[in-house]
Amino acid sequence: MRFHPISLLIITGVLLGLGVLPAAANGCRPCGFAGLCQEGGVTTECGPVQAECVPSKGILLISSLPPDVPVYWTLTTRGRPRPGRLVGRLRAFADADDARPPVPGFRRRRCQRNRPAPVCFGRSARFGGQVAGDRLTAVARWRGGATCEFAGTIRFGLGEPEPNWFICRDAAGQVLSEGPFEVQGIRLSGCLR
Repeated sequence: MRFHPISLLIITGVLLGLGVLPAAANGCRPCGFAGLCQEGGVTTECGPVQAECVPSKGILLISSLPPDVPVYWTLTTRGRPRPGRLVGRLRAFADADDARPPVPGFRRRRCQRNRPAPVCFGRSARFGGQVAGDRLTAVARWRGGATCEFAGTIRFGLGEPEPNWFICRDAAGQVLSEGPFEVQGIRLSGCLR
C-alpha cells in the first residue's frame, strides 16, 4: 500500500498533535516512573537515575512533618513537558482539626468540616523545578509574593543521601516555616536517559 506524500504529512501532523509520536518529534523515548524498580524479579524503591528516566510531567505528593502542622502538597504538572523540568501547580490541604498551617495559601481557610475526614484547602501556587539526577530543587510562588522552596530526593521517604527540606517565606522574605518533607506519592513520566 502506498501513501501520497501529503497524506503522510497530514497523518504525522495529527499523530504529533495527539501526542502519539513524541519520540519521533523530539528524540525522547518515553518512560514512566513511580518510585519503584524491578531488580532480579524483586520490586524495590528507587530514584529516577536507577530507573533511567528523566522526569518531565506527572504528579508528586509530599507532606511536611512535625513540629509544624502537617501540610499535604500535590504537584500537578502542566504545559509542554521538557526533560528535567517540572512545571505546574502546587495545591495544599491540611486536617481541619489542626491549627492553621504556617505556610502560604492558608490565610483564609476553605474547610469542609462536616465530612468524615474534615480538611481545609489552601490557595494553589505556580510551581517550577529542576530535576538533576534524583534531586529536585523547586520554588512555588503564590499570588502576592509568598514562596516555598523545596530541595529533595524524588524517592519515597525523607530523602537520601541528603534530607528533603522546605522553607516558606511571606512576600517580605520573612520565614514562615521550614523543615523536612516526606515524599508520599510519585507518578511521573519523561524520557529515557
